[in-house]
Amino acid sequence: MRGARPHRWSHPDRTPRWKDDRTRRGVHPWQTANHARLAREAGIELVESCDLRLLRDNDRLCPLPEFWDLIEKVDGQIDATRDEAYEEFLARAEASPAEKRMARFFVESFNAAHADIIGTAGLATADEAAGKIDGERQFRLLSGYGALMEWLAGQIPAEAIHLDEAVREICWQGGRVRLLVERNNGVRVYEATCAVVTVPLGVLQASPQERGAIAFDPPLPTKAEASQRLHMGRVTKVAIRFREPFWERHGRFGFVLAE
Repeated sequence: MRGARPHRWSHPDRTPRWKDDRTRRGVHPWQTANHARLAREAGIELVESCDLRLLRDNDRLCPLPEFWDLIEKVDGQIDATRDEAYEEFLARAEASPAEKRMARFFVESFNAAHADIIGTAGLATADEAAGKIDGERQFRLLSGYGALMEWLAGQIPAEAIHLDEAVREICWQGGRVRLLVERNNGVRVYEATCAVVTVPLGVLQASPQERGAIAFDPPLPTKAEASQRLHMGRVTKVAIRFREPFWERHGRFGFVLAE
């Protein structure tokens, strides 16, 4: 079972289109006052999505207004002080087979991982954080995320943004940091008082001889060990173009759940 979100988008010829997209429940950035402020400053319209799910049942789409009640019935039994695989938790949870199946499909889709490697302690922490910010609400940027990135880039001097450069080594000593960077025309060194590292998990996990790896001097053995215990969820995203928005006959909704 997977979640699909049909919505309109603008083709370069300005003709309305529809596509499938997914927004995850949880600590969603657009539900924080700071990010909402950024959107307002950028002049980008935020719209709230409907949270109603449609369930595919024998080639029909049926509303599932009790979706969150089903999830809460199962996941509400998680003991935040006990970390175990979600699959193990489901085996002893008090719920019907259908309810457990729905919960498993949701958790696996949400986390892009199999239930046997998803930890319940992490789920409990995420759910607690989501509850503090009304995390079941979904928002989207009407003009797309690219519009915000372009606006943010416009707030930075153009000469401060360097593209097509790969960091190979980060050296820190005495409150100074030095970056060794590969460019198309050679190697360059940047120096600063600090560096914020936001590379993907796969880069941190890469061994020194692998392409894209970054060497840290001095080494960071504790962080390196911790990164090897993390997993990056793999998601295959499919955009489907329909001749017409046939789903509108069901009214406003947010997701389609189907196997």
